[in-house]
Amino acid sequence: MSPRLIACAAVLLLASNGVPAQPGAPPDAACRGALAALDAAEAASRPVPATLQAARQRAARACLGGLAASAPLAPRHAPPVSVAPVVVPPMPATVTPVPAPAPLALPAPPAPPLLVTTCDPLGCWASDSTYWRRAGAELVGPRGRCRVEGVRLVCP
Repeated sequence: MSPRLIACAAVLLLASNGVPAQPGAPPDAACRGALAALDAAEAASRPVPATLQAARQRAARACLGGLAASAPLAPRHAPPVSVAPVVVPPMPATVTPVPAPAPLALPAPPAPPLLVTTCDPLGCWASDSTYWRRAGAELVGPRGRCRVEGVRLVCP
């Protein structure tokens, strides 16, 4: 007895919720013939599903007695399903680079402090080569009025 024949008998048995007349006994000639007809009908079942259902019922009656007459058997194979193919868009031929962000402008460094280098009775020379005129206790120059603290010119 072929394994396929045993598997078909087990499927028919489970599908009908029936019990064979003699547990462990091989199927008789009528059952083997019905299962062979079922296999042939399933092989040719693509165009004619009505003959497949009839062959299943005959096999169930022959192998299981009258236990499978109450419920129809489910199909053994699911119908083919068509799925649309996945379409992946092609990569562009040239990839445009992302422009780099503009560098942040750093604040200008503070100007070096102005130092008084030399003085005469009318004013003083500063470290940036400018001349500052005296106006009382202060000096007046390109940055306005500034006071002298030690050697530094402090301008508000």
